Amino acid sequence: MTTKTIKIQYLDDSIPKLTYVGGKSDWIDLAAAETVTLKAGEFRLIHLGVAMKLPEGYEAHIAPRSSTFKNFGILQANSVGVVDSSYCGANDWWKMPVYATRDVTIEKGS
Repeated sequence: MTTKTIKIQYLDDSIPKLTYVGGKSDWIDLAAAETVTLKAGEFRLIHLGVAMKLPEGYEAHIAPRSSTFKNFGILQANSVGVVDSSYCGANDWWKMPVYATRDVTIEKGS
């Protein structure tokens, strides 16, 4: 089995380093890199604080956790985001497009 390298750039030093969920899962939690306040019916791209260079032929999926809607009342506008290895330029920061179903403030790190 060949090991693949993923280069990760963090927005700033306050962004926690990415780790697998529970230290053993195939999934990694991403979090808001900024505090965002949304009104019901508002759309926003929430900055996730990372940019990555995936190996050729690989892709990442950005999907909401099962508790995201319950806790924040937001829906991921594209259902699941797909990031492929071509999305790796200087300004290709990962963001989550959301639609708010109620007024909410999402704190940085949530």
